[in-house]
Amino acid sequence: MIATDMIDFKRIILILALAQVGLKSVEVFASGGDRVQGSRFVSGRCAALADSCAPTAMVPTEALMVNPVGIAKIQGFHFEPLLLQAQVNRTVTKHFPRTSTGIYDLDSMKDPLMAQPGLSPGGSFSIFPNIGFRGFAAGVLYQRSVRASYDGTNIVGVSRSQFIPTVGTGFRLASGVLRFGYSLQWVNQASGEVTALPTATDISYGRNLPQGNGLSHNGGFALTLPYRYLPVLTGVARNVGGLKYSRGGVVHFTKDPGGAPATEKASYDAGIGWIYKTPLGVKLAFQGMMRDLSNVSDATYAKRAAVGLEVEIMWSLKLRAGYGSEYPSAGIGFEFMKSNLDIAWTSEDIGTRNSPVRDQRYILQYAFRLF
Repeated sequence: MIATDMIDFKRIILILALAQVGLKSVEVFASGGDRVQGSRFVSGRCAALADSCAPTAMVPTEALMVNPVGIAKIQGFHFEPLLLQAQVNRTVTKHFPRTSTGIYDLDSMKDPLMAQPGLSPGGSFSIFPNIGFRGFAAGVLYQRSVRASYDGTNIVGVSRSQFIPTVGTGFRLASGVLRFGYSLQWVNQASGEVTALPTATDISYGRNLPQGNGLSHNGGFALTLPYRYLPVLTGVARNVGGLKYSRGGVVHFTKDPGGAPATEKASYDAGIGWIYKTPLGVKLAFQGMMRDLSNVSDATYAKRAAVGLEVEIMWSLKLRAGYGSEYPSAGIGFEFMKSNLDIAWTSEDIGTRNSPVRDQRYILQYAFRLF
């Protein structure tokens, strides 16, 4: 790995500032996340691989959120007190650069929005401290995403806020030929749309939104086949039995909550992956996924399919590419002695079958670990 000193907080702030004002993408739609139902948190690595990373999820964050079977294959002891992810859209960087740091305050965005009706600046950030070792992982995810616009009459704000403590376990059988994993996510969420006249006072994203909490049960298995490059077959079940929200929660995101969020249905993924190591120290990791087999997302097979390739050079530089939701993706990762920096470009279709809308995103993620 590349040797480096501990990165200080000034550098972390700089990274987030670049994400706020320098990265370009099309809109970040806060209310729905990925159109194809899947993980509640998509890491920079998984985004670059077009969300095909379930067969090779082996770090605590990805194992907890993407595929819990990875908990049985975590290498060493991980403790990441800091994981930050941020993104903004092209509308912010192109049309709202002076207000980019204020997009999370809907009231302060009234005048800029009214000056440029029809545009939708948006952004998101995530914080995910975590810990894990083979057989156990735990973490706490907090993330918020927003989008605002002026339709000529009203100020419209769309937001999603989540606080998700999560814990999981995994075990191996037959020397690792079979692996099983389970993660429990306590999802506290408020999401929805607010609409107000520009003359209203104290306009806020978090007013009268559906808010609630519930337990999400997620399971996974993996079977390693006795063939060259040891291909692995994997399956993931999300929201087993459905996630039914109750009103309230440990964190209050909204003023005067407007009921509980709608129940989230169970969904299932299946995938295959294999790893090839060259004599020159280069490792190639291939993965392919069919997401949401039950199709609760109401998407075509082509949009739910995803493939990815990761090239690891000397354990420190990682090049990634993928194809999912009928769009390409790419990214690069840098691994230092106690930190990681991942940059990704990805796309999702957040439209309908008859009216597709491509959502291009650039993601910047930084993680610092003590162990």
